[in-house]
Amino acid sequence: MKTFLEETVEDIIQKFGENLENIQIIFPNKRTGYFFQTAFAKTINKTVWSPKTHTIQSYIAKLSRIQKVDKIGLIFILYGSFKEVDPEFNMSFDTFFGLGELILNDFNEVDSYLVDVDQIFTNIKNIHEIDQKYGDLTEEQIAIIKQYWLNFSVEDMSHEKEKFIELWNVLPVVYKHFTKTLLSKNLAYEGLIYRSIADQLTNGNLIDQDEISLFIGFNALNAAQKKLFKYLKDNGKAHFYWDTDTYYHQNPIQEAGDFLRVNFELLGEPKEKIQINFSTPGKKINLFGVPGNVGQAKVISEILKKFNNWEQIKDKPDKTVIVLTDESMLFPVLYSLPEEIETFNITMGYPLSDTALFSLIMYFLRIQQKLDKQADGKSAFYYKEVVAILNHPYIYPAFQETAQQIIDTINEQQLNYVGQSLLLNHKEKLYELIFTPVSDENQAGGLLTKLLNILFIVFNKLPKEKKGSVEEEYIYQTYITIKRLNEVIEQHAQNIVLNKEITTQILKQLLQSVRVPFESQSTDGMQIMGLIETRNVDFENVILLNANEGILPNLNRAPSLISESMRYAFGLPVLKYQDAIFAYFFYRLLQRAKNINIVYNNLSGTSLSGELSRFVQQVKLESGIKFEEYQLGQHLETASKHEIVIKKDNKVQAILSDYFIENDTSKRRLTATALDSYLSCSLKFYFRYIARIKEVDKVEEDFSPIDLGIIIHAVMESIYKSIIKNKNSSIIQQKDIKNAYNLIEDFTIQAFKEHYGKLNSPDFKFTGNLLVIKEVIKKYIKTILKVDEKLAPFEIILLEEDHSFHTTFYFNRNGEEKQVGLKGIIDRIDKKNGVYRLIDYKTGKAEKEFGDFSQLFQAKISRRKKAIFQLFIYGILFREQEEFNGKPAIPGIYDLRNMHKVDFDPAIYFGTTKDKMIINDKNFTNFIEDFEIQLSEKLTE
Repeated sequence: MKTFLEETVEDIIQKFGENLENIQIIFPNKRTGYFFQTAFAKTINKTVWSPKTHTIQSYIAKLSRIQKVDKIGLIFILYGSFKEVDPEFNMSFDTFFGLGELILNDFNEVDSYLVDVDQIFTNIKNIHEIDQKYGDLTEEQIAIIKQYWLNFSVEDMSHEKEKFIELWNVLPVVYKHFTKTLLSKNLAYEGLIYRSIADQLTNGNLIDQDEISLFIGFNALNAAQKKLFKYLKDNGKAHFYWDTDTYYHQNPIQEAGDFLRVNFELLGEPKEKIQINFSTPGKKINLFGVPGNVGQAKVISEILKKFNNWEQIKDKPDKTVIVLTDESMLFPVLYSLPEEIETFNITMGYPLSDTALFSLIMYFLRIQQKLDKQADGKSAFYYKEVVAILNHPYIYPAFQETAQQIIDTINEQQLNYVGQSLLLNHKEKLYELIFTPVSDENQAGGLLTKLLNILFIVFNKLPKEKKGSVEEEYIYQTYITIKRLNEVIEQHAQNIVLNKEITTQILKQLLQSVRVPFESQSTDGMQIMGLIETRNVDFENVILLNANEGILPNLNRAPSLISESMRYAFGLPVLKYQDAIFAYFFYRLLQRAKNINIVYNNLSGTSLSGELSRFVQQVKLESGIKFEEYQLGQHLETASKHEIVIKKDNKVQAILSDYFIENDTSKRRLTATALDSYLSCSLKFYFRYIARIKEVDKVEEDFSPIDLGIIIHAVMESIYKSIIKNKNSSIIQQKDIKNAYNLIEDFTIQAFKEHYGKLNSPDFKFTGNLLVIKEVIKKYIKTILKVDEKLAPFEIILLEEDHSFHTTFYFNRNGEEKQVGLKGIIDRIDKKNGVYRLIDYKTGKAEKEFGDFSQLFQAKISRRKKAIFQLFIYGILFREQEEFNGKPAIPGIYDLRNMHKVDFDPAIYFGTTKDKMIINDKNFTNFIEDFEIQLSEKLTE
């Protein structure tokens, strides 16, 4: 198979010989030029002067001798024109930025298509004005314009229409001021350069071209290009090479040939230039339906190896292209290529907004926008954003040690807000740039300079294996974009003052529109391209992904102030134009290929139709080429469940023996929580108490029930300790509790500070969720005090921090008496009427009734009575203490969710609903003995 460019090279050499000094060759894009140079070197096969080559953009710039300005600079100049033309124009620059892009796009198209600005942007107040103003247009064009302006002639015009008309009216004046300003400095945007050349052609001022211009592979031309091409052709200064095919060129219903048919007629091109490749025998098309986007990437290897000549592909990978109609598929495809493909080249644009670098910049901007001041005047930052930055793939690998230290401190100290001192303590320049605020002076320049320095450090910290990678390209493109924005802001600093907030908004909008151009100059290796980038380049083997309706053709188009009907009336591109362009790219890709593999997403869902592109269906129905259709899927299997079994080998037995008492001592003691863990899940018990694997510390932003319980315990303990200390008595009277309500606020704040390790820190503050939680806790404390107020007088015997109980529990194992150590801390022990109460505070749901002891011990019961189990352990510990031995006691649960009820009762009940008995000081000991029998059986396990 000879490619289009190889055939073109042969024809050029045949017509012009090998001496091409007076020849310049113009391509639609750079990639075509790279492949042309390869074909030229392959064909000529000796050392000669290569012809001068240009892209159409560089050729036009050379022809006009006008300097093209980038979009950033143009928007600033356009904003200045609005302010000059309309003294009442008061739109902020960040609001204008997006509108400015839209207006620039419209100006660019209006100029490229040589539309009269006064005509298209004229406000028609009276419908009869149209015949007078547009007398040189056709009847169809005038009818369309009338219909459009009728929409604006109604009496009850909306506010939006009024604002639109207001903007529309000023556009001609703004356009003239804007273009005059640019041209006075010999500057322009692409469309204005085209109009300038067209005007030179009209006035006869275009500088004569000495060289012969060869235009290769063009399709859709704007009005200015048509005028220039015709001028050059008529003057014998241009030759054209069209990448076309009779299949769609000579069939008027084929939209893929719409532009070529017009070009051939306009330039008088002979039909002999139209080739026949699409319908040649031997073309093979496989059609694959695959579920999901990533699924399409995953089957690439299978398609290459099972449905194509894999040995030939491996031998000559440059003959194969993978075409992405959806740019977000790039990385799934890269990760799915066969291992045997060692070399590949990427040619496509990739949105910066889809990269990890963009997320890093957004985190930095949020950090700068949401600075919170601590009591010492230094900045504090929300922990999630700090951790996200430190864990970021561009940061963590380069600063792993210090980043992990900071993250560990945040988790250990449960820091919702991270102080600047913690972050800057490590003396890292990058941390200083990110976590210090921009000074009030020159906020825009300061913010952008910070970001440039951050990118510089990140670039230099890339590991060796990342050099020359796509990540490096992201950083480079982002750096030059931000640098250019900074330069333009400095140039216009006297006229446009930007603060940090406005600069942030502009930067976000700008970076979201940036596409990182991957333009490999190599033609070796397997090629990965966007559909547009395949123009003029031919491959034997094609894999086309995402061939779905809505993606092929792409339905997205740039927004415009100019309506579709007005576009049609004035000859500007319309939706049909876009469809025709994509149709051409699609058919052109297939016309010389031998092995074509078309893959589409066959999933239907909320935003997916699973519908095959109409372009593919047209080929399938009209071409006569046989399609082989397959439905492929990833081979998914449910993970088989493997039971985790930990054998009680000598090592495990040795650790378990630490709980046994020998010589009146034990290395470890079992708690109620440990025993409960074993009953709930023996594996969980092993990991926590045998293997001693701890859960990773992390900030509990949502304030867990455990945190709630800890603080409530601490507040209640502080209140009663304060009462006892002040009156030097542990007897609590009703008046003591009434006076204690005033202590709730201070003790709650103190408990929070202790919990977060900020007891002596002045910068602790209640923000957001903590404010709500604090009020909830205060309400719970008041509820407990009200219950205690009804109970008073009573005596506080012990509070949680006062004493940890230890005892020895005896049980029989295989006929041998064993002793195990138990320990526990009882939330509160008080005494009323000579009876001791063992009180446990519960913030969650707590069952206070049980029918038999199996409900306390059986792990498979979904609602095992954990709270009651815990109180019986406390009963054993209490009974075995010398000072309490033989003392009457009862268990009780202060379940906070129910304590507000009038009939609240902390007691524990045994039996069924109809026949239940309260556990009191008369029977508690008997119940403990029954409980011990069950506990002994469990301990033998």
